[in-house]
Amino acid sequence: MRIDRNVHSAQACLGAIWLLSAFLGCARPQAASENRQLIASLRTAVNTRNTEWLEKNAEIVEERRQAGQMADAEYEEFHSIIAKARAGEWEQAEQEVIKFEKAQRPIPEEMQRGTERRLRRKPHTETPQKQ
Repeated sequence: MRIDRNVHSAQACLGAIWLLSAFLGCARPQAASENRQLIASLRTAVNTRNTEWLEKNAEIVEERRQAGQMADAEYEEFHSIIAKARAGEWEQAEQEVIKFEKAQRPIPEEMQRGTERRLRRKPHTETPQKQ
């Protein structure tokens, strides 16, 4: 009986490790703040299946990569999406670019700018009531 419990415990641990590694292995990279608008642009190109826009995005990705403005993981994500679209796998490319876009989290500077914008807004005033 004790062996059965140990086997079940080991199976549970291995299952948890597998799930965790699968989850972490599927994480999308964070894009640099200057490249985040490029994700939206690529999404538009893929969504509309516009090869001219797709190629323009591909050029920008390559230029930013050559200029050192794009990390390896970020470049690989863009390149993978572009390759799928070029191969005519538009739906898959769109799903991937959406996942990439949704995976983005604000960086501290973006959060600070958002806080500053909220503080500059005029306070809400009540509208006068009709008599």
